[in-house]
Amino acid sequence: MVPGEHRKSLFVVDLFGILICAFIVGVNQDFASHSGDEVSWANFWRTVVLAIECYAIVAVLILPWRLQFVPRIPNCFLVLVVGAIVYYFAIHLIDTVTYAQKFRYTQPELTLTQYVFSYVGQFIVGVFFVTIMDCVLTVPSMALIHFVGSKLIHVVTARRLGAT
Repeated sequence: MVPGEHRKSLFVVDLFGILICAFIVGVNQDFASHSGDEVSWANFWRTVVLAIECYAIVAVLILPWRLQFVPRIPNCFLVLVVGAIVYYFAIHLIDTVTYAQKFRYTQPELTLTQYVFSYVGQFIVGVFFVTIMDCVLTVPSMALIHFVGSKLIHVVTARRLGAT
Protein backbone atom coordinates (compact mmCIF):
# COMPACT_ATOMS: atom_id res chain seq x y z
CA MET A 1 0.00 0.00 0.00
CA VAL A 2 1.50 3.32 -1.00
CA PRO A 3 1.50 6.20 1.53
CA GLY A 4 -1.42 7.89 -0.26
CA GLU A 5 -3.57 4.79 0.15
CA HIS A 6 -2.50 4.51 3.80
CA ARG A 7 -3.54 8.14 4.34
CA LYS A 8 -6.93 7.54 2.68
CA SER A 9 -7.54 4.45 4.82
CA LEU A 10 -6.64 6.34 7.98
CA PHE A 11 -8.95 9.18 6.89
CA VAL A 12 -11.85 6.71 6.68
CA VAL A 13 -10.99 5.19 10.08
CA ASP A 14 -10.76 8.64 11.68
CA LEU A 15 -14.01 9.79 10.08
CA PHE A 16 -15.76 6.66 11.36
CA GLY A 17 -14.35 7.30 14.85
CA ILE A 18 -15.43 10.93 14.80
CA LEU A 19 -18.97 9.96 13.83
CA ILE A 20 -19.08 7.50 16.74
CA CYS A 21 -17.80 10.23 19.08
CA ALA A 22 -20.39 12.67 17.74
CA PHE A 23 -23.10 10.12 18.49
CA ILE A 24 -21.80 9.83 22.07
CA VAL A 25 -21.78 13.63 22.49
CA GLY A 26 -25.30 13.93 21.07
CA VAL A 27 -26.66 11.26 23.41
CA ASN A 28 -24.92 12.88 26.37
CA GLN A 29 -26.28 16.32 25.45
CA ASP A 30 -29.81 14.98 25.09
CA PHE A 31 -29.76 13.12 28.39
CA ALA A 32 -28.19 16.07 30.20
CA SER A 33 -30.67 18.58 28.81
CA HIS A 34 -33.71 16.55 29.82
CA SER A 35 -32.28 15.21 33.10
CA GLY A 36 -34.48 12.16 33.37
CA ASP A 37 -37.67 13.51 31.81
CA GLU A 38 -39.32 11.44 29.13
CA VAL A 39 -38.34 12.67 25.71
CA SER A 40 -39.79 11.83 22.34
CA TRP A 41 -37.64 9.90 19.92
CA ALA A 42 -37.92 12.78 17.46
CA ASN A 43 -36.27 15.21 19.92
CA PHE A 44 -33.63 12.64 20.83
CA TRP A 45 -32.66 11.97 17.21
CA ARG A 46 -32.75 15.67 16.36
CA THR A 47 -30.11 16.34 19.02
CA VAL A 48 -27.98 13.36 18.01
CA VAL A 49 -28.17 14.11 14.28
CA LEU A 50 -27.22 17.74 14.93
CA ALA A 51 -24.12 16.55 16.79
CA ILE A 52 -23.20 14.18 13.96
CA GLU A 53 -23.70 16.95 11.39
CA CYS A 54 -21.53 19.44 13.30
CA TYR A 55 -18.69 16.98 13.83
CA ALA A 56 -18.92 15.68 10.26
CA ILE A 57 -18.67 19.17 8.77
CA VAL A 58 -15.62 19.94 10.91
CA ALA A 59 -14.09 16.55 10.06
CA VAL A 60 -14.52 17.04 6.33
CA LEU A 61 -12.87 20.46 6.61
CA ILE A 62 -9.94 19.53 8.88
CA LEU A 63 -9.09 15.84 8.35
CA PRO A 64 -7.82 16.14 4.75
CA TRP A 65 -5.17 18.69 5.76
CA ARG A 66 -1.64 17.33 5.64
CA LEU A 67 -0.49 20.01 8.07
CA GLN A 68 -0.71 19.04 11.73
CA PHE A 69 -1.28 22.00 13.99
CA VAL A 70 0.21 20.22 16.99
CA PRO A 71 3.14 17.99 16.06
CA ARG A 72 2.72 14.28 16.82
CA ILE A 73 -1.01 14.67 17.54
CA PRO A 74 -3.31 13.61 14.69
CA ASN A 75 -5.83 16.11 13.36
CA CYS A 76 -8.70 13.86 14.42
CA PHE A 77 -8.22 15.15 17.97
CA LEU A 78 -8.39 18.74 16.74
CA VAL A 79 -11.67 17.80 15.06
CA LEU A 80 -13.03 16.69 18.44
CA VAL A 81 -12.22 20.05 20.04
CA VAL A 82 -13.47 22.23 17.17
CA GLY A 83 -16.51 19.97 16.68
CA ALA A 84 -17.46 20.40 20.35
CA ILE A 85 -17.25 24.18 19.98
CA VAL A 86 -19.32 24.21 16.78
CA TYR A 87 -21.91 21.91 18.37
CA TYR A 88 -22.15 24.16 21.43
CA PHE A 89 -22.79 27.16 19.16
CA ALA A 90 -25.41 25.20 17.22
CA ILE A 91 -27.25 24.17 20.38
CA HIS A 92 -26.98 27.29 22.55
CA LEU A 93 -26.42 30.43 20.49
CA ILE A 94 -29.99 31.06 19.32
CA ASP A 95 -31.45 30.11 22.71
CA THR A 96 -29.09 32.48 24.51
CA VAL A 97 -29.77 35.39 22.17
CA THR A 98 -33.54 34.83 22.35
CA TYR A 99 -33.47 34.64 26.16
CA ALA A 100 -31.29 37.76 26.43
CA GLN A 101 -33.58 39.71 24.13
CA LYS A 102 -36.73 38.56 25.94
CA PHE A 103 -35.51 39.53 29.42
CA ARG A 104 -33.53 42.67 28.50
CA TYR A 105 -35.62 45.03 30.56
CA THR A 106 -35.55 42.96 33.75
CA GLN A 107 -32.20 44.54 34.64
CA PRO A 108 -32.63 48.26 33.85
CA GLU A 109 -29.65 49.22 36.01
CA LEU A 110 -27.26 47.71 33.42
CA THR A 111 -26.30 49.52 30.26
CA LEU A 112 -26.77 47.65 27.02
CA THR A 113 -23.02 46.95 26.81
CA GLN A 114 -22.89 45.55 30.35
CA TYR A 115 -25.95 43.43 29.69
CA VAL A 116 -24.53 41.98 26.46
CA PHE A 117 -21.11 41.29 28.00
CA SER A 118 -22.74 39.47 30.94
CA TYR A 119 -24.20 37.00 28.46
CA VAL A 120 -21.00 36.83 26.41
CA GLY A 121 -19.06 35.92 29.55
CA GLN A 122 -21.55 33.18 30.46
CA PHE A 123 -21.46 31.87 26.90
CA ILE A 124 -17.65 31.69 26.81
CA VAL A 125 -17.53 29.88 30.16
CA GLY A 126 -20.15 27.46 28.85
CA VAL A 127 -18.16 26.82 25.67
CA PHE A 128 -15.03 26.16 27.73
CA PHE A 129 -16.59 23.70 30.16
CA VAL A 130 -18.74 21.87 27.63
CA THR A 131 -15.74 21.47 25.30
CA ILE A 132 -13.72 19.98 28.16
CA MET A 133 -16.59 17.66 29.09
CA ASP A 134 -17.11 16.54 25.49
CA CYS A 135 -13.37 15.92 25.05
CA VAL A 136 -13.24 13.87 28.25
CA LEU A 137 -16.04 11.74 26.79
CA THR A 138 -14.65 11.38 23.27
CA VAL A 139 -10.84 11.49 23.33
CA PRO A 140 -10.36 8.01 24.89
CA SER A 141 -12.67 6.32 22.39
CA MET A 142 -11.17 8.27 19.46
CA ALA A 143 -7.66 7.38 20.62
CA LEU A 144 -8.63 3.71 20.74
CA ILE A 145 -10.26 3.80 17.30
CA HIS A 146 -7.32 5.69 15.76
CA PHE A 147 -4.73 3.38 17.33
CA VAL A 148 -6.51 0.13 16.43
CA GLY A 149 -7.31 1.40 12.94
CA SER A 150 -3.72 2.41 12.22
CA LYS A 151 -2.42 -0.93 13.52
CA LEU A 152 -4.90 -2.82 11.32
CA ILE A 153 -3.82 -0.76 8.32
CA HIS A 154 -0.18 -1.62 9.04
CA VAL A 155 -1.01 -5.33 9.35
CA VAL A 156 -2.92 -5.30 6.06
CA THR A 157 -0.05 -3.40 4.41
CA ALA A 158 2.51 -5.89 5.70
CA ARG A 159 0.44 -8.84 4.45
CA ARG A 160 0.05 -7.27 1.01
CA LEU A 161 3.75 -6.58 0.74
CA GLY A 162 4.61 -10.06 1.98
CA ALA A 163 2.19 -11.69 -0.46
CA THR A 164 3.61 -9.98 -3.55
